[in-house]
Amino acid sequence: MKKIKKTEIRNAIKNCDLTKMYYYAHILKLDSVYNLIHQSACAKKYKDNAYLSVAFAKGRHRVCEEDIIGAKEFVFKQLFNEMKRGYSNYTKLPMVGFTRLYFCSPSYGHKDYNKYHTNVQLIPQNQEFVNKIIDLSNRWLMKQINK
Repeated sequence: MKKIKKTEIRNAIKNCDLTKMYYYAHILKLDSVYNLIHQSACAKKYKDNAYLSVAFAKGRHRVCEEDIIGAKEFVFKQLFNEMKRGYSNYTKLPMVGFTRLYFCSPSYGHKDYNKYHTNVQLIPQNQEFVNKIIDLSNRWLMKQINK
């Protein structure tokens, strides 16, 4: 078996060469490519670029800043409209899924067949926004239930 040098791994990460990154992760028997990037990337900007290149590989849509801002505005307006309407059996509130934020019934949760997803993805840049929106909706829901 060929010995892999750290510089080879770092160059693959720096150049966002997905094929080589997957190959090195497989050879080194790592759980995922993300572990390879986390362990081997030398600079934060290379690490971030590599994470994005793996997360949004060919055929996946990379979200631009305008999409994120528009999605946040949509979530805020939707939550505001739900609060304005008042609590009912049809109220939809934001909930965190595996990859993004969803609006669904608080009683059914993710089993709600009428839930709809937003374009707010669960990436580090959105974490503070998601936490604030969830906290706001939970506080509102508790006030409605305790009336």
